[in-house]
Amino acid sequence: MKHLKIIISLAILFFFLTETNAQKIKVEQGELSSFKGITELNVEYDYSDMGVGKFKTEEAYIEKKKNDYNEDEPGKGDAWEEEWNADKENTYQMKFEQLFNLIMLSEETGIEIGFFPSAEYTLILKTTFLEPGYNIGISSKNASINVE
Repeated sequence: MKHLKIIISLAILFFFLTETNAQKIKVEQGELSSFKGITELNVEYDYSDMGVGKFKTEEAYIEKKKNDYNEDEPGKGDAWEEEWNADKENTYQMKFEQLFNLIMLSEETGIEIGFFPSAEYTLILKTTFLEPGYNIGISSKNASINVE
């Protein structure tokens, strides 16, 4: 039992150490000082021309997954496609905004991003690649995105 507690503790520690490394902001051009006094930043998401996993296009990925699921059980692939598209807004976008706002809060910028159509500035987040990740017991890969 003691060994199990140690293993679980190490697994939790490893999870937090690997999950926090992607939350760094690097300014490549310009200065953040131009956002001084801004409290709201509108954000729009663009998934056009996005690659997914080993597929060059999202359409190819969806087609493959949908067909595989429909072969196993008719209609399952269609339901999966609906969930995939809904997850962009309901999961990915929401989680991005939560984490971004958490970082901005910790940096004491006073800036909050979200759906603020009347905001002075709009951040257009173009996702160029999405790795959905997997965990099959003996092998795993974290989910990740590349954006412009």
